[in-house]
Amino acid sequence: MLADLVVAIHLAYFAFIVGGFLYIVIGAGKNWPWVRNPWFRTSHLAAVFIGLAEDTFGWSCPLNVAEESLRSAAPEPRWCFCL
Repeated sequence: MLADLVVAIHLAYFAFIVGGFLYIVIGAGKNWPWVRNPWFRTSHLAAVFIGLAEDTFGWSCPLNVAEESLRSAAPEPRWCFCL
């Protein structure tokens, strides 16, 4: 269950990066004041740079590491619909 929570956090992080970029582009054209908020822009830029650094330097994403660790520590299910 904790691994699923980590996946949800990972998806939210990804949505923040992609959605934040879209909102910045759209909001700039529509003069939305919150897209120029320094806290939003700084946190979005930091999230983008973290993702770029992981990809550029081949670092493992901490969220992937946490999920894999949690899934490997979990007991095997007693039933499975696997083929």
